Amino acid sequence: MATPDGAVKLVYSLPTITTTEAMRRRFEMMFGEKVSFAHSLLFLSLYHRGALDEKLLHRYAMRPVFISTVDQLLLAFLNYPRFSVREFALRGAHWIIDEIHAYSPYTLSLILDGIEYAGQHLGAEVTVMSATLPSLLAEELEKRSLKPLIPFEKVEERYSSRKRVEVSVRDEPLLNAVDEIAKAGGKVLVVANTVTRARELYIELKRKREDVYLFHSRFTNEDKRRKMELVEGIEGGILVATQVVEVSLDIDYDVLYTEAAPIDALVQRFGRVNRRGFKRGRAFVFEPEGDKAYLPYDKKSFEASVNLLGELEGVKSELHLLRLNDKFYEEVWGGFEKAINQHWLRRKTLKTLSRWKGSEDWLSTRDTFISLPAIPRPFLDIALEYASGWEELSDEEKLKATVFVVEKTVNVPIWVLNQARLFSEDLYERFGVFGIEVDYDDELGIVEGEKELVF
Repeated sequence: MATPDGAVKLVYSLPTITTTEAMRRRFEMMFGEKVSFAHSLLFLSLYHRGALDEKLLHRYAMRPVFISTVDQLLLAFLNYPRFSVREFALRGAHWIIDEIHAYSPYTLSLILDGIEYAGQHLGAEVTVMSATLPSLLAEELEKRSLKPLIPFEKVEERYSSRKRVEVSVRDEPLLNAVDEIAKAGGKVLVVANTVTRARELYIELKRKREDVYLFHSRFTNEDKRRKMELVEGIEGGILVATQVVEVSLDIDYDVLYTEAAPIDALVQRFGRVNRRGFKRGRAFVFEPEGDKAYLPYDKKSFEASVNLLGELEGVKSELHLLRLNDKFYEEVWGGFEKAINQHWLRRKTLKTLSRWKGSEDWLSTRDTFISLPAIPRPFLDIALEYASGWEELSDEEKLKATVFVVEKTVNVPIWVLNQARLFSEDLYERFGVFGIEVDYDDELGIVEGEKELVF
Protein backbone atom coordinates (compact mmCIF):
# COMPACT_ATOMS: atom_id res chain seq x y z
CA MET A 1 0.00 0.00 0.00
CA ALA A 2 1.32 3.47 -0.79
CA THR A 3 0.68 7.17 -1.18
CA PRO A 4 1.12 8.78 -4.63
CA ASP A 5 4.77 8.91 -5.70
CA GLY A 6 6.97 11.89 -6.57
CA ALA A 7 9.91 11.47 -4.20
CA VAL A 8 13.53 12.55 -4.59
CA LYS A 9 14.99 10.20 -1.97
CA LEU A 10 14.43 6.59 -0.90
CA VAL A 11 14.20 5.68 2.80
CA TYR A 12 13.78 1.97 3.56
CA SER A 13 12.93 0.69 7.06
CA LEU A 14 13.12 -2.86 8.40
CA PRO A 15 12.39 -4.49 11.78
CA THR A 16 15.83 -5.86 12.76
CA ILE A 17 19.57 -5.28 12.36
CA THR A 18 19.92 -8.65 10.62
CA THR A 19 17.32 -7.81 7.98
CA THR A 20 18.73 -4.28 7.58
CA GLU A 21 22.23 -5.61 6.94
CA ALA A 22 20.92 -8.17 4.44
CA MET A 23 18.96 -5.50 2.56
CA ARG A 24 21.91 -3.09 2.67
CA ARG A 25 24.04 -5.59 0.76
CA ARG A 26 21.35 -5.99 -1.89
CA PHE A 27 20.88 -2.23 -2.27
CA GLU A 28 24.61 -1.61 -2.55
CA MET A 29 24.70 -4.05 -5.45
CA MET A 30 21.99 -1.98 -7.16
CA PHE A 31 22.88 1.59 -6.15
CA GLY A 32 26.57 1.43 -5.20
CA GLU A 33 27.87 4.42 -3.24
CA LYS A 34 24.46 6.12 -3.21
CA VAL A 35 23.48 4.02 -0.17
CA SER A 36 23.72 5.06 3.49
CA PHE A 37 22.45 2.97 6.39
CA ALA A 38 21.98 3.05 10.16
CA HIS A 39 21.22 0.74 13.06
CA SER A 40 22.52 0.32 16.59
CA LEU A 41 25.65 -1.53 15.35
CA LEU A 42 26.60 1.05 12.72
CA PHE A 43 30.04 1.55 14.30
CA LEU A 44 30.92 -2.13 13.96
CA SER A 45 29.66 -2.39 10.38
CA LEU A 46 31.69 0.64 9.30
CA TYR A 47 34.78 -0.57 11.14
CA HIS A 48 34.80 -3.86 9.23
CA ARG A 49 34.33 -1.96 5.97
CA GLY A 50 37.24 0.35 6.82
CA ALA A 51 34.85 3.29 6.60
CA LEU A 52 34.66 4.83 10.08
CA ASP A 53 35.32 8.24 8.53
CA GLU A 54 31.90 7.92 6.81
CA LYS A 55 29.99 7.65 10.09
CA LEU A 56 28.23 11.02 9.81
CA LEU A 57 27.24 10.34 6.19
CA HIS A 58 25.39 7.24 7.34
CA ARG A 59 24.12 8.42 10.71
CA TYR A 60 22.44 11.46 9.18
CA ALA A 61 21.26 9.77 5.97
CA MET A 62 23.24 12.04 3.68
CA ARG A 63 22.95 9.86 0.56
CA PRO A 64 20.02 9.38 -1.86
CA VAL A 65 19.19 5.90 -0.51
CA PHE A 66 18.93 5.33 3.25
CA ILE A 67 18.29 1.92 4.87
CA SER A 68 17.74 1.52 8.61
CA THR A 69 15.84 -0.24 11.33
CA VAL A 70 12.50 1.48 11.82
CA ASP A 71 13.60 2.47 15.32
CA GLN A 72 16.14 4.92 13.87
CA LEU A 73 13.33 7.03 12.41
CA LEU A 74 10.95 6.60 15.33
CA LEU A 75 13.65 7.98 17.63
CA ALA A 76 13.90 11.01 15.34
CA PHE A 77 10.15 11.60 15.73
CA LEU A 78 10.59 11.27 19.51
CA ASN A 79 13.22 14.06 19.53
CA TYR A 80 15.99 11.78 20.74
CA PRO A 81 19.23 13.84 20.91
CA ARG A 82 20.91 14.11 17.48
CA PHE A 83 18.36 11.75 15.90
CA SER A 84 15.96 14.54 14.98
CA VAL A 85 18.34 15.49 12.13
CA ARG A 86 17.08 12.33 10.42
CA GLU A 87 13.74 14.00 9.87
CA PHE A 88 15.43 15.83 7.00
CA ALA A 89 16.01 12.44 5.34
CA LEU A 90 12.24 12.01 5.11
CA ARG A 91 11.50 15.47 3.73
CA GLY A 92 10.15 14.89 0.24
CA ALA A 93 11.31 11.25 0.38
CA HIS A 94 9.65 7.97 -0.48
CA TRP A 95 9.56 6.06 2.83
CA ILE A 96 9.17 2.28 2.46
CA ILE A 97 8.29 0.34 5.61
CA ASP A 98 8.88 -3.36 5.00
CA GLU A 99 7.44 -6.22 7.07
CA ILE A 100 4.92 -3.96 8.82
CA HIS A 101 3.17 -7.01 10.26
CA ALA A 102 6.26 -7.80 12.39
CA TYR A 103 5.65 -5.26 15.17
CA SER A 104 3.88 -5.33 18.51
CA PRO A 105 0.73 -3.21 18.99
CA TYR A 106 2.77 -0.52 20.78
CA THR A 107 5.45 -0.20 18.07
CA LEU A 108 2.81 -0.35 15.34
CA SER A 109 1.05 2.57 17.04
CA LEU A 110 4.28 4.60 16.82
CA ILE A 111 4.72 3.67 13.15
CA LEU A 112 1.17 4.62 12.18
CA ASP A 113 1.50 8.01 13.88
CA GLY A 114 4.90 8.38 12.18
CA ILE A 115 3.33 7.72 8.77
CA GLU A 116 0.75 10.40 9.44
CA TYR A 117 3.37 12.88 10.64
CA ALA A 118 5.74 12.21 7.71
CA GLY A 119 2.96 12.74 5.19
CA GLN A 120 1.47 15.87 6.74
CA HIS A 121 4.61 17.72 7.87
CA LEU A 122 7.51 16.34 5.82
CA GLY A 123 5.86 15.84 2.44
CA ALA A 124 6.96 12.19 2.41
CA GLU A 125 5.36 9.52 0.25
CA VAL A 126 4.86 6.24 2.11
CA THR A 127 4.73 2.61 1.02
CA VAL A 128 4.24 -0.31 3.40
CA MET A 129 4.92 -3.90 2.45
CA SER A 130 4.01 -7.26 3.93
CA ALA A 131 3.36 -10.76 2.67
CA THR A 132 0.79 -11.17 5.46
CA LEU A 133 -0.97 -7.81 5.63
CA PRO A 134 -4.21 -8.37 7.58
CA SER A 135 -7.35 -6.62 6.36
CA LEU A 136 -7.82 -4.80 9.68
CA LEU A 137 -4.36 -3.24 9.41
CA ALA A 138 -5.02 -2.37 5.76
CA GLU A 139 -8.08 -0.41 6.94
CA GLU A 140 -5.92 1.56 9.41
CA LEU A 141 -3.47 2.37 6.62
CA GLU A 142 -6.26 3.58 4.34
CA LYS A 143 -7.33 6.00 7.10
CA ARG A 144 -3.86 7.53 6.67
CA SER A 145 -4.35 8.03 2.91
CA LEU A 146 -2.44 4.91 1.83
CA LYS A 147 -4.00 3.05 -1.08
CA PRO A 148 -3.32 -0.46 -2.42
CA LEU A 149 -0.60 -0.55 -5.07
CA ILE A 150 -2.11 -3.82 -6.30
CA PRO A 151 -5.92 -4.12 -6.13
CA PHE A 152 -7.00 -6.74 -3.61
CA GLU A 153 -8.92 -8.49 -6.39
CA LYS A 154 -5.63 -9.04 -8.22
CA VAL A 155 -3.99 -10.29 -5.03
CA GLU A 156 -6.81 -12.78 -4.51
CA GLU A 157 -6.61 -13.93 -8.11
CA ARG A 158 -2.87 -14.54 -7.85
CA TYR A 159 -2.88 -16.28 -4.47
CA SER A 160 -5.94 -18.43 -5.17
CA SER A 161 -3.99 -20.37 -7.80
CA ARG A 162 -0.73 -20.72 -5.87
CA LYS A 163 0.24 -23.30 -3.28
CA ARG A 164 3.92 -23.80 -2.54
CA VAL A 165 3.75 -25.68 0.77
CA GLU A 166 1.77 -28.67 2.03
CA VAL A 167 1.13 -28.26 5.79
CA SER A 168 0.75 -30.99 8.43
CA VAL A 169 0.01 -30.37 12.13
CA ARG A 170 1.18 -32.68 14.92
CA ASP A 171 0.04 -32.71 18.53
CA GLU A 172 3.50 -33.37 19.98
CA PRO A 173 6.67 -31.39 20.78
CA LEU A 174 9.22 -30.76 18.06
CA LEU A 175 11.95 -32.62 19.99
CA ASN A 176 10.03 -35.85 19.34
CA ALA A 177 10.81 -35.52 15.63
CA VAL A 178 14.61 -35.40 15.91
CA ASP A 179 15.14 -38.82 14.29
CA GLU A 180 12.80 -37.95 11.42
CA ILE A 181 14.47 -34.58 10.85
CA ALA A 182 17.93 -36.16 10.85
CA LYS A 183 16.85 -38.55 8.06
CA ALA A 184 15.19 -35.86 5.94
CA GLY A 185 16.69 -35.13 2.55
CA GLY A 186 17.28 -31.79 0.82
CA LYS A 187 17.61 -28.50 2.67
CA VAL A 188 15.83 -28.65 6.02
CA LEU A 189 14.78 -25.68 8.17
CA VAL A 190 13.90 -26.20 11.84
CA VAL A 191 12.40 -23.23 13.72
CA ALA A 192 11.96 -23.14 17.50
CA ASN A 193 10.30 -20.32 19.42
CA THR A 194 13.05 -19.94 22.03
CA VAL A 195 16.84 -20.00 21.92
CA THR A 196 16.90 -22.68 24.62
CA ARG A 197 14.82 -25.12 22.56
CA ALA A 198 16.69 -24.27 19.36
CA ARG A 199 19.94 -25.11 21.10
CA GLU A 200 18.53 -28.41 22.44
CA LEU A 201 17.38 -29.39 18.96
CA TYR A 202 20.74 -28.49 17.47
CA ILE A 203 22.66 -30.59 20.01
CA GLU A 204 20.44 -33.62 19.41
CA LEU A 205 20.62 -33.31 15.61
CA LYS A 206 24.37 -32.73 15.65
CA ARG A 207 24.78 -36.12 17.32
CA LYS A 208 23.14 -37.74 14.29
CA ARG A 209 24.74 -35.88 11.35
CA GLU A 210 27.46 -33.32 10.68
CA ASP A 211 25.76 -30.82 8.35
CA VAL A 212 23.69 -29.10 11.05
CA TYR A 213 23.87 -25.34 11.69
CA LEU A 214 22.50 -23.07 14.44
CA PHE A 215 21.37 -19.45 14.15
CA HIS A 216 19.65 -17.33 16.80
CA SER A 217 19.87 -13.90 18.42
CA ARG A 218 21.95 -14.82 21.51
CA PHE A 219 25.34 -14.91 19.81
CA THR A 220 27.91 -12.15 20.20
CA ASN A 221 27.78 -9.48 17.52
CA GLU A 222 30.98 -10.93 16.06
CA ASP A 223 29.60 -14.47 15.81
CA LYS A 224 26.19 -13.26 14.65
CA ARG A 225 27.78 -11.61 11.63
CA ARG A 226 29.69 -14.80 10.83
CA LYS A 227 26.55 -16.93 11.30
CA MET A 228 24.55 -14.64 9.02
CA GLU A 229 27.07 -15.09 6.21
CA LEU A 230 26.93 -18.85 6.77
CA VAL A 231 23.12 -18.95 6.70
CA GLU A 232 22.95 -17.07 3.40
CA GLY A 233 25.46 -19.46 1.83
CA ILE A 234 24.11 -22.84 3.03
CA GLU A 235 23.51 -25.18 0.08
CA GLY A 236 22.32 -28.24 2.01
CA GLY A 237 21.90 -29.80 5.43
CA ILE A 238 19.82 -28.67 8.41
CA LEU A 239 19.50 -25.13 9.75
CA VAL A 240 18.11 -24.84 13.28
CA ALA A 241 16.95 -21.30 14.02
CA THR A 242 14.50 -19.06 15.84
CA GLN A 243 12.30 -16.19 14.62
CA VAL A 244 15.38 -14.49 13.14
CA VAL A 245 14.73 -16.30 9.83
CA GLU A 246 11.14 -15.14 9.44
CA VAL A 247 11.59 -11.86 7.60
CA SER A 248 13.56 -10.33 4.71
CA LEU A 249 16.16 -13.09 4.33
CA ASP A 250 16.74 -14.56 0.87
CA ILE A 251 16.77 -18.22 1.91
CA ASP A 252 14.95 -21.19 0.38
CA TYR A 253 14.43 -24.65 1.90
CA ASP A 254 12.72 -27.88 0.87
CA VAL A 255 11.04 -28.77 4.16
CA LEU A 256 10.18 -26.96 7.40
CA TYR A 257 9.77 -28.34 10.91
CA THR A 258 8.44 -25.61 13.22
CA GLU A 259 6.85 -25.04 16.58
CA ALA A 260 3.39 -23.52 16.61
CA ALA A 261 3.39 -19.71 16.66
CA PRO A 262 0.98 -16.86 15.84
CA ILE A 263 -0.51 -17.49 12.39
CA ASP A 264 1.24 -14.53 10.75
CA ALA A 265 4.61 -15.82 12.03
CA LEU A 266 3.83 -19.31 10.72
CA VAL A 267 2.96 -17.94 7.29
CA GLN A 268 6.31 -16.13 7.24
CA ARG A 269 8.07 -19.39 8.15
CA PHE A 270 6.20 -21.23 5.39
CA GLY A 271 7.58 -18.56 3.06
CA ARG A 272 11.12 -19.87 3.67
CA VAL A 273 10.13 -23.09 1.86
CA ASN A 274 9.85 -23.55 -1.92
CA ARG A 275 10.02 -19.78 -2.42
CA ARG A 276 10.26 -19.98 -6.20
CA GLY A 277 7.46 -22.53 -6.47
CA PHE A 278 9.49 -24.94 -8.59
CA LYS A 279 9.03 -27.97 -6.33
CA ARG A 280 6.76 -29.47 -3.68
CA GLY A 281 7.44 -27.95 -0.27
CA ARG A 282 6.44 -29.51 3.04
CA ALA A 283 5.87 -27.92 6.47
CA PHE A 284 5.25 -29.72 9.77
CA VAL A 285 3.86 -27.73 12.72
CA PHE A 286 4.38 -29.03 16.28
CA GLU A 287 2.78 -27.84 19.52
CA PRO A 288 5.17 -26.93 22.38
CA GLU A 289 4.48 -28.44 25.81
CA GLY A 290 4.31 -26.86 29.27
CA ASP A 291 2.55 -24.08 31.18
CA LYS A 292 4.59 -21.40 29.42
CA ALA A 293 4.65 -22.98 25.98
CA TYR A 294 3.32 -19.72 24.53
CA LEU A 295 6.54 -17.81 25.27
CA PRO A 296 7.99 -15.64 23.80
CA TYR A 297 4.59 -14.62 22.42
CA ASP A 298 1.60 -13.02 24.04
CA LYS A 299 -0.52 -15.80 25.57
CA LYS A 300 -3.76 -14.67 23.93
CA SER A 301 -2.15 -14.47 20.47
CA PHE A 302 -0.56 -17.88 20.83
CA GLU A 303 -3.76 -19.56 22.02
CA ALA A 304 -5.78 -17.92 19.23
CA SER A 305 -3.30 -19.36 16.75
CA VAL A 306 -3.34 -22.85 18.30
CA ASN A 307 -7.14 -22.88 17.97
CA LEU A 308 -6.74 -22.31 14.23
CA LEU A 309 -4.00 -24.88 13.59
CA GLY A 310 -6.47 -27.52 12.43
CA GLU A 311 -7.42 -25.32 9.47
CA LEU A 312 -3.83 -25.25 8.22
CA GLU A 313 -4.01 -28.87 7.09
CA GLY A 314 -6.91 -28.10 4.79
CA VAL A 315 -5.23 -25.14 3.10
CA LYS A 316 -5.85 -25.34 -0.65
CA SER A 317 -4.03 -22.15 -1.67
CA GLU A 318 -2.07 -19.21 -0.31
CA LEU A 319 -5.27 -17.17 -0.45
CA HIS A 320 -6.64 -19.55 2.19
CA LEU A 321 -3.58 -18.75 4.34
CA LEU A 322 -4.24 -15.01 4.03
CA ARG A 323 -7.87 -15.49 5.05
CA LEU A 324 -6.79 -17.62 7.99
CA ASN A 325 -4.41 -14.81 8.96
CA ASP A 326 -7.35 -12.37 8.84
CA LYS A 327 -9.32 -14.69 11.13
CA PHE A 328 -6.39 -14.74 13.56
CA TYR A 329 -6.19 -10.93 13.63
CA GLU A 330 -9.92 -10.67 14.28
CA GLU A 331 -9.27 -12.57 17.52
CA VAL A 332 -6.37 -10.38 18.70
CA TRP A 333 -7.11 -7.00 17.10
CA GLY A 334 -8.49 -5.53 20.33
CA GLY A 335 -4.96 -5.18 21.71
CA PHE A 336 -3.77 -3.47 18.52
CA GLU A 337 -6.77 -1.15 18.43
CA LYS A 338 -6.22 -0.09 22.04
CA ALA A 339 -2.55 0.77 21.38
CA ILE A 340 -3.33 2.59 18.12
CA ASN A 341 -5.94 4.74 19.85
CA GLN A 342 -3.40 5.73 22.51
CA HIS A 343 -1.43 7.66 19.82
CA TRP A 344 1.79 7.00 21.69
CA LEU A 345 4.00 8.97 19.30
CA ARG A 346 2.04 12.19 19.81
CA ARG A 347 1.99 11.79 23.59
CA LYS A 348 5.66 10.89 23.86
CA THR A 349 6.82 13.68 21.56
CA LEU A 350 5.21 16.24 23.86
CA LYS A 351 6.94 14.67 26.85
CA THR A 352 10.41 14.46 25.31
CA LEU A 353 10.17 18.00 23.92
CA SER A 354 10.01 19.26 27.49
CA ARG A 355 13.30 17.47 28.28
CA TRP A 356 12.07 16.87 31.81
CA LYS A 357 14.16 14.66 34.06
CA GLY A 358 13.40 11.04 33.31
CA SER A 359 12.12 11.68 29.78
CA GLU A 360 14.46 8.89 28.60
CA ASP A 361 11.79 6.45 29.78
CA TRP A 362 9.56 7.81 27.03
CA LEU A 363 12.07 7.10 24.27
CA SER A 364 11.51 3.35 23.95
CA THR A 365 10.40 2.11 20.54
CA ARG A 366 9.79 -1.49 21.61
CA ASP A 367 7.83 -2.90 24.52
CA THR A 368 8.12 -6.68 24.23
CA PHE A 369 11.00 -8.79 25.56
CA ILE A 370 13.37 -5.89 25.99
CA SER A 371 16.99 -6.93 25.46
CA LEU A 372 20.04 -5.15 26.81
CA PRO A 373 23.72 -5.40 25.77
CA ALA A 374 25.93 -7.54 28.00
CA ILE A 375 29.39 -9.13 28.02
CA PRO A 376 29.44 -12.87 28.89
CA ARG A 377 31.88 -14.25 31.45
CA PRO A 378 34.64 -15.47 29.02
CA PHE A 379 35.23 -11.91 27.73
CA LEU A 380 34.43 -9.96 30.87
CA ASP A 381 37.88 -9.64 32.45
CA ILE A 382 39.39 -8.09 29.31
CA ALA A 383 36.44 -5.71 28.94
CA LEU A 384 36.72 -4.64 32.60
CA GLU A 385 40.45 -4.05 32.18
CA TYR A 386 39.83 -1.84 29.15
CA ALA A 387 37.15 0.13 31.01
CA SER A 388 39.14 0.72 34.20
CA GLY A 389 42.32 1.71 32.34
CA TRP A 390 40.66 3.78 29.63
CA GLU A 391 42.45 7.06 30.38
CA GLU A 392 45.88 5.42 29.96
CA LEU A 393 45.09 3.98 26.52
CA SER A 394 46.33 5.50 23.27
CA ASP A 395 43.81 6.41 20.55
CA GLU A 396 44.68 3.23 18.68
CA GLU A 397 44.22 1.15 21.83
CA LYS A 398 40.87 2.85 22.55
CA LEU A 399 39.64 1.89 19.09
CA LYS A 400 40.82 -1.69 19.64
CA ALA A 401 39.08 -1.78 23.04
CA THR A 402 35.81 -0.41 21.66
CA VAL A 403 35.77 -2.93 18.81
CA PHE A 404 36.47 -5.77 21.25
CA VAL A 405 33.62 -4.81 23.58
CA VAL A 406 31.09 -4.26 20.79
CA GLU A 407 32.01 -7.52 19.07
CA LYS A 408 31.81 -9.54 22.29
CA THR A 409 28.44 -8.07 23.31
CA VAL A 410 25.30 -10.20 23.36
CA ASN A 411 21.79 -8.77 23.61
CA VAL A 412 20.08 -10.65 26.44
CA PRO A 413 16.56 -10.42 27.89
CA ILE A 414 16.24 -8.10 30.85
CA TRP A 415 15.32 -10.98 33.18
CA VAL A 416 18.71 -12.57 32.47
CA LEU A 417 20.39 -9.41 33.74
CA ASN A 418 18.23 -9.52 36.85
CA GLN A 419 19.49 -13.04 37.63
CA ALA A 420 23.08 -13.01 36.39
CA ARG A 421 24.26 -9.40 36.21
CA LEU A 422 27.70 -8.34 37.35
CA PHE A 423 27.49 -4.55 37.47
CA SER A 424 30.59 -2.47 36.83
CA GLU A 425 30.20 1.29 36.83
CA ASP A 426 33.35 1.66 34.70
CA LEU A 427 32.09 -0.82 32.11
CA TYR A 428 28.64 0.73 31.89
CA GLU A 429 29.82 4.34 31.89
CA ARG A 430 32.51 3.73 29.27
CA PHE A 431 30.78 1.29 26.90
CA GLY A 432 27.10 1.25 27.89
CA VAL A 433 27.08 -2.51 28.53
CA PHE A 434 26.61 -4.81 31.51
CA GLY A 435 28.56 -7.88 32.56
CA ILE A 436 26.79 -11.22 33.04
CA GLU A 437 27.97 -14.29 34.92
CA VAL A 438 26.93 -16.59 32.10
CA ASP A 439 29.13 -18.82 29.95
CA TYR A 440 29.43 -18.55 26.18
CA ASP A 441 30.18 -20.97 23.36
CA ASP A 442 30.83 -19.80 19.79
CA GLU A 443 28.89 -22.81 18.45
CA LEU A 444 25.89 -22.58 20.81
CA GLY A 445 25.85 -18.94 21.92
CA ILE A 446 24.87 -18.05 25.49
CA VAL A 447 24.98 -21.10 27.78
CA GLU A 448 23.05 -20.75 31.03
CA GLY A 449 24.98 -23.37 33.01
CA GLU A 450 24.00 -23.88 36.64
CA LYS A 451 21.68 -20.88 36.77
CA GLU A 452 19.22 -22.59 34.39
CA LEU A 453 18.17 -19.33 32.80
CA VAL A 454 15.52 -19.56 30.09
CA PHE A 455 16.19 -17.55 26.93
